Formats: sequence, C-alpha cells, structure tokens
Amino acid sequence: MYKICITFCFLSSFVASIEIIPISSDVWNHTYSPHWDVETQSLHFVDFLSENRVLNRYDMCENRIYSATIETNQVPAFMIPLKRRPFQFAGGIDRSVKVINWDGRDSVATISKNLFRVEQSSKYDGNFWSVSKASPSSRFYGGTYRSVICSLSSTANASLYRYSKNIGVGRLVKNLKVSGGIDWNVKERKFYHVDSCNGIIREFDYDPKTMNICNERIVFKFRDIDGDRVPSYIPLGLTIDTKGCLWVALYFGGAILKIDPKKSKVMRKIELPTEIVTGVAFGGRNLDILFATTGSKAFSLSSGEISKTPFSPGSGHVYMIKGLGAKGFPGREMCI
Repeated sequence: MYKICITFCFLSSFVASIEIIPISSDVWNHTYSPHWDVETQSLHFVDFLSENRVLNRYDMCENRIYSATIETNQVPAFMIPLKRRPFQFAGGIDRSVKVINWDGRDSVATISKNLFRVEQSSKYDGNFWSVSKASPSSRFYGGTYRSVICSLSSTANASLYRYSKNIGVGRLVKNLKVSGGIDWNVKERKFYHVDSCNGIIREFDYDPKTMNICNERIVFKFRDIDGDRVPSYIPLGLTIDTKGCLWVALYFGGAILKIDPKKSKVMRKIELPTEIVTGVAFGGRNLDILFATTGSKAFSLSSGEISKTPFSPGSGHVYMIKGLGAKGFPGREMCI
C-alpha cells in the first residue's frame, strides 16, 4: 500500500496539499462506473474485464472490499442502486438493463428481471452499454459505445438514452462512437454529456418533468488543450461538484481535469500513477473525497482490442483523492 502526496502552490501564500491513496492493494483489470452510496457509506463499482470480481463494494466504515460474480457469468457496465429496493441494482449488460440482486457481501449475485433494451437491430451488434446514472428525479440516463471505440472506419451509431417506466425509452443524442460521462447541475437545470471520441463536453437545458434535454452547446473542446491536435486520450467519466465545476477522467491521459463549463477553462489537473483513468465520483462522509477508478488493462482507442501496451505499476487501483477543497453529490438511486 502506498500513497502519493502532491502540493500545489498558488500565487498567494496559500498552499494546498492533496493525497492520492489506493483504497486497497488490490489490482483490478478495468474498474468502471463508480457510485457513492450514502446510506451504507460505500463505493460501488464494476470491473469491466473481470471474470471473478464483477461487482464490487468498498465499505469505507469497515475499510473492506466485497466482490461478487453474477451466476450467469454476465458482466455489467454499471450498477445503479434501485430506489426502495434494498440489495437490488440496475445493471447494463450488452444493450439490456437488468435487475441484479446482491446483498453487498455474498460472492455470487443473481439476475431476476429484464427492464428494457435499446438498439435491437442487428446493425447495433457491436454496441454495448457505457456510462449511465440516475437523474435527480431518479430516472435512468445512459449511453452506448461502439466495440471498436474511436476507429475511423467505425460507424457512429451509438447513442445517449433516457428511460422511465411511464415514458419508456427515448434517444437524446445520436451519432456517437462512445457516449461518455453525464451529470446534472440541478440548481441551474443543466445537463452535461461527454462525447468521448469527438473530445467535447456538451451542455443542455434539462427539463425534470419531461426528462428531455434541449439547447445544446459545446462548453469544452479537449483539442484546445493540445494546440488543436487530436489528443492521444479520450475524456470518459465525469462528475460535478457543488460549485458547478466538472471533473473529467482522461482515458489514456493519466489524469483528472477540473473544468469550469462557464469559462470553458481547465481549473486544475490531477495526475494519477496510471495512464487509464475511467471514472470519478465524490464520496466520503462529507462528500469531499474524489474517488477515481482505473484499469491495468484497456481498450485500444483505434481498434477496440485489448491494448498490449504495458501500463504504470499504479494502474488498476481505485484511488481516493483527499484535500481537493471541493465537495460533490452522492450517487442517486433509480426508480423502476
């Protein structure tokens, strides 16, 4: 076990120090979709490329990790707790969303129900669920990705969707290759979405009653960081803090960026001891710890195959970052 201490010195006399600490010595293949559960003070996440630790829960009070496989050997892209349904989660498997039963301790979980499916035509056979979350009104929002990721030869037919039992499935954004992170600024009724392969963050007006989004505008272009060059990484996971700033995980970029969407400006860059940063979520008792999921394995951005590139020794850990001076919001439960 180790931790990294980084000191930031600003123009004033103020000095801020952060700690980047693995939650354990465990090394995962490709952790993804972090979700902070306030009630249990636990971080839920999946291992996208695991065979035996598909579902994971880090109990912060016990400082212990519980892991499980699904009895049918299915691997979800996310696990969202269900509202008023203890020990049940919405899990994205292939292009379906299913109910997963797991008490957070047993080593085996089960699937009890199919909720809905998207992209049912054969032309979507290379698509899978990507990042998904529950909205402030506890409704499902989530996107898909192409298995060949950002390949120039691939068709951009992945999409971002919303779902509720009463309204059904609706497509919100189309013509994507990888639908990345999403989050809401509840106070200002804004919705943010990462278009990973195009390297942009879009902002929309959000209507909590209809669940629709409109008035799209681009608030950040990652090419602007690299002098208009195409970056060698993609933005992927995203979360928002209480002041409206966005925290974005850089896949193959080894860092997290804090972005002010109103100024289209990078406010801070936090480098991690790994190239593969997949997701971010605020948590902890005061919601002032930023958790970051990473991978020791990764998908090639140009082909979608498992990359043969060796990654840094710090890859594959789940990190907690303390001392940022920022607070976020807990993960939301989903209604079905």
